[in-house]
Amino acid sequence: MENPKISIVVAVYKAEAYLHRCIDSLLTQTFLDFEIVLVNDGSPDLSGEICDEYAAVDARIRVFHIEHGGVSSAKQYGLDHAKGAYITFVDPDDWVEPTMLEDLYAKAQTEDADLVFGDFCLEYEEKRVYAKQEPSSLTVKAVLADMLLYGQIMSSLCGRLVRSSCYQNGPVTFPLDLTYGEDDCVLVKLLCRMSKVAYIPRAYYHYDQYINPHSLTKARTHITDCRMIICEYCKADLCGVAPWIYH
Repeated sequence: MENPKISIVVAVYKAEAYLHRCIDSLLTQTFLDFEIVLVNDGSPDLSGEICDEYAAVDARIRVFHIEHGGVSSAKQYGLDHAKGAYITFVDPDDWVEPTMLEDLYAKAQTEDADLVFGDFCLEYEEKRVYAKQEPSSLTVKAVLADMLLYGQIMSSLCGRLVRSSCYQNGPVTFPLDLTYGEDDCVLVKLLCRMSKVAYIPRAYYHYDQYINPHSLTKARTHITDCRMIICEYCKADLCGVAPWIYH
């Protein structure tokens, strides 16, 4: 597929136990004009073979096998090879609703939005927690404040649809010197370069909170510490758009 409307990037590492669930949820999308970019980050298990098996039966799937360099380098590799007009990320231990791409893309087109996001669900072994992500207003400054000051919006790229040209303005790349919070920093930098965001009041993304005990998302430090890291890493960008965050 030469110019798909959407690229879905999945950085894969030690994911053999749950990778099928993730990819299957992507292949059941009601929206068809997409590609899946699977980046096997030197997995020592059968993850790479699983990726190849899917690519052999669906031309929309491209697989890249690279030496293990960590999640940031794997996501950057996928981003560098993505061809879509819009890009989203999905973690291999998570899954998505069948209408996610269709609804997000339709909203992006209707609103001419650089970023479209919805709500999400946290999936625990015995319960599901619905996480509302509605911003106080649909301005870039309000979304940044809701993320960094009030913690009302999760600063993740997963399940968020981003216009690919926004990554080229800078360019915006994944920080290879961070072991967690890479999504957060990239999203904040992207927001500082955006004109319009849009929101859909529906959960499309499911964050698995139990199947992968080694998940970096679960292992990250307290959210307040993470916000401090983001604000420090993105200071040059934020000072030009939302300097009041530092007061």
